[in-house]
Amino acid sequence: FSQQVHHTIPRASETNLLLIEEETFSRLYQAIRDLPHSAQQIMLLAINGLSNPEIAEELSISVNTVKTQKKSAYSKLRDKLSAGDFFLMLAL
Repeated sequence: FSQQVHHTIPRASETNLLLIEEETFSRLYQAIRDLPHSAQQIMLLAINGLSNPEIAEELSISVNTVKTQKKSAYSKLRDKLSAGDFFLMLAL
């Protein structure tokens, strides 16, 4: 019996963590959708792991434009997201 309980608790915890992660990403993507189109593109590429030079190349814009757009987007997202959601986004 104790082995069953031991195995059930981690699964429940994992499920809760997955739900929290899903809700957090949902809020993040909704906040990104509220950004201007160019900032949306840049932030989605950044979240997918592209560097500033890679984003610039992908969108045929300068690296400085990428940096400026990201700075503006981060400011807007910081206002819209909770601190935890915002820091999660920065960690991506």
